[in-house]
Amino acid sequence: MRITDPDPSAASSIRLQKYLSSAGVCSRRQGERLILKGRVRVNGEVVTELGTRVNPERDSVDVDGQPVAVQKELIYIALNKPKGYVASCHQPGDKTVMALVVVPTRIYPVGRLDKESTGLLLLTNDGRLHHRLSHPSFDHEKAYDVTVTRPISEGALEKMAIRLAASHADIGLKERTFNDAFDNVMLYVSRIDTQNKKLIDVFIEDKRQPDIVSTVVAPEGRLFSEPEKFTFHLLLSNGTIHQTNPKDRSATSIQFDTYMLSLDFKKEMENYDENDKHRESMSIDELRQYMEDRAGREGKDQDYYKAKIVLHRRFSIPIACLAMGLIAFPLGIQSKNAKRSFGLVLCLFFFLMYYLLLTIGYGFGEDGSYPPEIGMWVPNVVMGGIGLFMLIQTGRERSLMIEFFVRRVRRLVALIVPSKRSS
Repeated sequence: MRITDPDPSAASSIRLQKYLSSAGVCSRRQGERLILKGRVRVNGEVVTELGTRVNPERDSVDVDGQPVAVQKELIYIALNKPKGYVASCHQPGDKTVMALVVVPTRIYPVGRLDKESTGLLLLTNDGRLHHRLSHPSFDHEKAYDVTVTRPISEGALEKMAIRLAASHADIGLKERTFNDAFDNVMLYVSRIDTQNKKLIDVFIEDKRQPDIVSTVVAPEGRLFSEPEKFTFHLLLSNGTIHQTNPKDRSATSIQFDTYMLSLDFKKEMENYDENDKHRESMSIDELRQYMEDRAGREGKDQDYYKAKIVLHRRFSIPIACLAMGLIAFPLGIQSKNAKRSFGLVLCLFFFLMYYLLLTIGYGFGEDGSYPPEIGMWVPNVVMGGIGLFMLIQTGRERSLMIEFFVRRVRRLVALIVPSKRSS
């Protein structure tokens, strides 16, 4: 039996499974199962056809003998999800977010958060909003803050990114966009079914073979991955391969029922392991070992001195904070008796002096003009000496002669930059 409106295209006529979902009985897919099992009746008659349309204003619907009515009131709940709850309506063996809210109608979460994740989660019975926010075709960006127990180096992040791409290669794909993330392979997909890992209307340009350009067109494809092998497979169905060889001026066309395209991340992982880490990502022991190996193989070249600068900088920069503190403390005390602007000007002056000395240390230390440790530590010694002198003077209740120093600086500036009158 099929019940329809006189005008099926009317806005008031909707599919039966959508009606069940809007009423909060179940999801559309679960509604289809209920219809096929004969558990849904419209106007007192059992309906088993999925294309059945009903008018919410005129038709009466019941499931297992229980009347069903569309909820006209839409509910939106912004929930700060705590840890230990699954973002699902039902999850055997786990607590779900539905236990945190009490509402008179069926609502469901928009999107997913992991069990141990916390943050904003939207709950609603608005199916249209749910679709617009969760479907990948609308391309909504999501931001996640991740807290780790220890610092992660840039190299470790790169390695994690490669592993993630190998196991979830569909993450970086976008609909109706030319995706060129893979070397010598360009991929275009008209539509992505993320739930079934299915690609609709696929176009691929493969230039991995020397002198041959392969163009693959298929109406459908499926994604598979082997994370342990760092391999990603794309299984295409009922398509065509066009191969051209510009060098030989030849072209071939092949029809296929199934075609497997494999993208191997193992080489990228091996290249990463073989390549040296960036100096900034190395630990102290790794830096020392790197310098020893570099000196033994290549001699003390520029890379060796750069690594040595990074090593000494990790100790010198924190000590510089103490040196600056030695300067700031007596200036703060003396500024009470003098103009405060004098103390601020001197602080800026000493900071610029430190930065200038450090820059000189970088420049001469990288090419080995003088030892990098001198370039990294001399600014600290100079600033620490000035700060210690000023601290002793303050402890003896002697003036730091700030005004005298400022007058000297002004006179020096006047000599360097002559006034308009003198010119």
